[in-house]
Amino acid sequence: MFLAQRTTRRIRIAFLACFAYALVVILAAVAFPPEGKSFFSSLSWWAIGIPVGLIAYVAIELLGTWFLEFTFWQRMPSWGRVLLLVALISIVAIGVNVVIQQLGGCSAL
Repeated sequence: MFLAQRTTRRIRIAFLACFAYALVVILAAVAFPPEGKSFFSSLSWWAIGIPVGLIAYVAIELLGTWFLEFTFWQRMPSWGRVLLLVALISIVAIGVNVVIQQLGGCSAL
């Protein structure tokens, strides 16, 4: 009986999490539609974009933690670390955008 209650509670939590995510995606699609896109294509764009953004954020945090432990980074002043990390992220973002445009797709950033 206890196991069934825990399973039911987890199903409810999963349902509420899915409902909250769908609500966030719908609100983002309505409030911030990509230029020239219909509601449903905007909806799918946000449904994919939010998890990809979260994965990218976690990857940047993880890589930043690994790279900031190098002695090269530790000897730098904090403003230098931030400036260099922003420059690296900007260069990568611009490079990805150029590659996407060269492949014939629309601008991702």
